[in-house]
Amino acid sequence: MSSAIQTGQRIMVGRCEVHVHRKGAGVPVLYLHGTEGMSELGTGLESLAQAHDVIAPDHPGYGQSGDSDLVETMSDLAMFYLDLLDTLKLERVHLVGHSMGGWLALEIAVRNSGRLASLSLVNAAGIHVQGVDKGDLFICTPEESVSLLNHDAQAARARQAAAAGRVDPRVIYRNRVSTARLCWSPRLFNPSLEKWLHRISLPTLILWGESDQVLPLAYAHQLARCIGGARLVTVPACGHNLPYEHPDRFASELTTFIRSQVA
Repeated sequence: MSSAIQTGQRIMVGRCEVHVHRKGAGVPVLYLHGTEGMSELGTGLESLAQAHDVIAPDHPGYGQSGDSDLVETMSDLAMFYLDLLDTLKLERVHLVGHSMGGWLALEIAVRNSGRLASLSLVNAAGIHVQGVDKGDLFICTPEESVSLLNHDAQAARARQAAAAGRVDPRVIYRNRVSTARLCWSPRLFNPSLEKWLHRISLPTLILWGESDQVLPLAYAHQLARCIGGARLVTVPACGHNLPYEHPDRFASELTTFIRSQVA
């Protein structure tokens, strides 16, 4: 497709209309966004789309997608996305999830990986490491959340200022409400998920910002222990928002990994 990654198409998944950002050609990459939804701040998806068919939906309840009466939990959302893969008739999909989207990717992969070619987890939520506290996004002021999510808060504020006026405040509010519904209790994880991670036999990349204050690096190492053969790559001077802080590194690591699976 020749349109910018911020434009998209609409598809029906059951009774829910889903807005899908899509660009590029080649092997399909399904990108699952995090707690803030698809952003105008840039995530490296444009670079990724130079070599791949990048498919990045707004989750139900986020962005320009409708609500689904079937989706009440992350487990429901995983089943919804399996329906979406069926609807789009996608095969050999490289699944990429950031933050909450990484949790969603894990929930999908433990259920049914039949349409998947690989799994990439970017600062992924979904599990809890005993004795390692997570940063709490739900009790932060907007100013505090910038520092919590990013290694370089000043640069993050500059990105936000540049994007001011392009994001509808009503969408931001809706995204936050949907995130609270899915991730509030327990915070950003499913207590039953970790015991099923052994089911994941896909080639797996774990990509992590070394100074993540929301999900410290111990979470990356725990995921690597739980998923057989997973490859862990860490990015220095980077926080939880790796796709925004280092979009070029994000795109290059994913491109290298995906190409290694296609070759």
